[in-house]
Amino acid sequence: MFKRAYHGTYHHWSKKHVHRYGHQFAGKHNVYTMDTLEQRQHVVAGMVGKRLMYATLTA
Repeated sequence: MFKRAYHGTYHHWSKKHVHRYGHQFAGKHNVYTMDTLEQRQHVVAGMVGKRLMYATLTA
């Protein structure tokens, strides 16, 4: 799936951000056996206590 996404969806990955794509696909792979509600609960549980500031996002 990782190679397929490179050729099909993203077309180019910079070396600076390739670890982010890896983490994204690892996360998707770890929850694919769960149903949708369990997946959402897993995501929300990971968001507790975290805050994303706009300045951090655009830096």
